Amino acid sequence: MTLPAEQVINEIQIGAEVYLRMSSDVWTICDIQEDSSGAMILSTGMTPITKKITCVSSDCELKREVTEHDIVDFRDASPASLDKCEEMLQKFEEIQINRFLKRERERKEQEEFANRFYEEITPKVPKWAKAVIIARHVKDQSDIMTDYHGSTTTSNIVLAFSKHTRDLFPEMRKAAANHPSVTYLADAPESAEHREKYSMGHGYYLKDGYRHATGWEICKVPLVYRGSEQNIRSIPVGEWAVPEGTPTTVSKSSLKAANDSPACAHIEQHVHTKHGFDMYMVVLDDQVERDQFNEYRNFCKKMGGWYSRKWGTTPGGFAFKEESDAQSFLSWVTGEREPSPAPVKPKANIADKLRTLADGMQSKIDDKLSDRLTNTPKRLAQARHAQMEGQWMQRTQAALRVLAGMHESAKVPPELANYTTKAAVHELMRSKTEHVSNGFHDYRVETGEPSSDSVGAALLWSLINTSPMNEAEKEIQRLQDDLQFSKILGYFPTPTAVAQELVMEAGISGGDLVLEPSIGSAAIAEQAKDYGATVKGYEINHSLYKLSTLKGFDVECEDFMSVEPEEIYDAVVMNPPFEKGQDMEHVRHAFKFLKPGKILTAIMSPAFQFHQSKKAQQFRDWLRELNWAEKELPEGTFKESGTGVNTVMLVIQKDES
Repeated sequence: MTLPAEQVINEIQIGAEVYLRMSSDVWTICDIQEDSSGAMILSTGMTPITKKITCVSSDCELKREVTEHDIVDFRDASPASLDKCEEMLQKFEEIQINRFLKRERERKEQEEFANRFYEEITPKVPKWAKAVIIARHVKDQSDIMTDYHGSTTTSNIVLAFSKHTRDLFPEMRKAAANHPSVTYLADAPESAEHREKYSMGHGYYLKDGYRHATGWEICKVPLVYRGSEQNIRSIPVGEWAVPEGTPTTVSKSSLKAANDSPACAHIEQHVHTKHGFDMYMVVLDDQVERDQFNEYRNFCKKMGGWYSRKWGTTPGGFAFKEESDAQSFLSWVTGEREPSPAPVKPKANIADKLRTLADGMQSKIDDKLSDRLTNTPKRLAQARHAQMEGQWMQRTQAALRVLAGMHESAKVPPELANYTTKAAVHELMRSKTEHVSNGFHDYRVETGEPSSDSVGAALLWSLINTSPMNEAEKEIQRLQDDLQFSKILGYFPTPTAVAQELVMEAGISGGDLVLEPSIGSAAIAEQAKDYGATVKGYEINHSLYKLSTLKGFDVECEDFMSVEPEEIYDAVVMNPPFEKGQDMEHVRHAFKFLKPGKILTAIMSPAFQFHQSKKAQQFRDWLRELNWAEKELPEGTFKESGTGVNTVMLVIQKDES
């Protein structure tokens, strides 16, 4: 039963043993802090919170921060001393640290074990392997009380490798004979063949029992490839049980083996349905094993032919444009001659193919790199994602053209010889990325470094002269993106057109020393720099200071109003903060830095013309003594900067005397 808040508040004390809501353990109160910043909804309505209470479990394994409303009962026991409470808190911290250190040790041990495992198996993994067959020992963790069904893998055994990724149970049963722990699955009943390729299913696996039941299961895991490179680390870490003598490469003997039992075949002439040319097809009279068929198809491709599937009245067969090529292939298939002297025709003009692929990418590149709105976090994320895809496609296009030139001059490095498709080249040109925070719509940007560590990727990146983006440029882009949606008091970036007009009215020319008192993101300073001027700036906001400094301007991070004036500047251009008449104060202070005869231009609120405050009256009195002019800016000038306030441009020239 929950105790009344009044009773808890009166009896609560450090060292007391209590029972907490939603807990059957005994907890010791080790600390009490006054806190009236919140409230809880109880059966009596909204009830204020007056205390924050730190409780530690009796075994010091757990700690909870609760309020007086979480205490449901006191236990009859003498309160523990303050020293005892302090010891319990310290013991809790020690237990947490020891747990963390233990996890770190276990993680490092697992990482070292995995590194040794992959180092040992790398030379053993067949180059032709497309998948690995493994046995997993599963431990059931289901709980019928909570209706939870689940399991965890406790160990793996690598049983065999496969040349394909199809889930075949005969292949799994055969692999089961490679380790005594799973031999029984080789002859398991048909009910052990589980086919769960559906949403929330477990895939195809061989197991004598329920999916989550404790025991062994056998399944196939596809190997991950990057281009033509195997990712050995896609093989689960575990015990190695692959039989010795498994070939790591496809040798020439395997090619000869395909012809040890010559097939019967004949040649037929047909017309290519789509392109209308005559083709000569070697048609097999009988079916052959899959491995033998693959050898035939590969050899056909080497001779410049292709395999044509059955279509209408046209049978399936190995097709060639020249009858002589079909005859040579037929002689090899029927065993009349050895495969080694078989004519190998060069592939169709690869250089032209690659250039055509590169040219065909241009419209998509232009679309991805086109200007996009970035005025909301979501649109900014979408624009940056499109930009990243466009840059990736640009690199792929450049790489395709480089490869085309190499094929044309017959100077293709062996590491790049097999990259003849857009998909393969596109994967090589993938870049590493890094995360950029953007509220709910985070996004990623490229680092300019290849994501693949293969030799082919490194070589191709170097050939297209792709260099990582300048770190300063990346930081500038990141800061500008962050500032776009930040709320900096008094900061509204100056639109480019207004900045240009400020600089023109100030009469800035090459060699001038120009002051910008609140430089912000350097929008005005960049325009002055284009005229050949040197700009000195001040900025109190650290993010804006960092951004303008990265852009190459001489900026000091301090409040301009605290700077001692010096009449050394040939011009002053400024867009000061407007709040509480700050623009008037900034303009008067900045005017003191101007050389005699020079001009100050400033964006201001029109309030100085009519406001009856003492500050505005003094500013008007000050202007009467000067040579000045006012130019009203169009309504909505600063709309793109996030404000609809009306503005004017003030131009003041200092007397020569």
